[in-house]
Amino acid sequence: MCKVAFWTACLFCGILFANSLHLNNNSPHYLMVKIIAADQTLLGETVMGPQTWNDWSDEDLLDSGTYAPQWALTPYTVHWFCLDGGDFSVCNGVSTGSTIAALNCGGSCQCKTKKIERNQGQPKADTFDSPPQYPPQADEESTESSPSQN
Repeated sequence: MCKVAFWTACLFCGILFANSLHLNNNSPHYLMVKIIAADQTLLGETVMGPQTWNDWSDEDLLDSGTYAPQWALTPYTVHWFCLDGGDFSVCNGVSTGSTIAALNCGGSCQCKTKKIERNQGQPKADTFDSPPQYPPQADEESTESSPSQN
């Protein structure tokens, strides 16, 4: 009885995860992810925000008839790219139903960061760096024109 329950559970899990991947961009960067079949055909790609999950499946691709593989689709290659086109990481030999996290694949796992130009619609840095003057210093003109007290 236990054997039947075990194999039924395994069959259910196999059906549940067949031809799908669970993608996790666990990096602080926006990344493009490409899923590549064993025959090097690009199966899908998407851009994912930082710290997000996405489930990918080839079911729609196969059902539509746009891709009819002559060879097995798996193992997949999951290739993560920075939005500037640079490599982030690559996972090879990925089986269906796998959870793939960007930082857990091989590669530099880094993207070039853009330098933020100062003073482009933002206050100058010294506005925040220098403390205000107390007591406020009066202008020389206003001091000269004010009546003196004796």
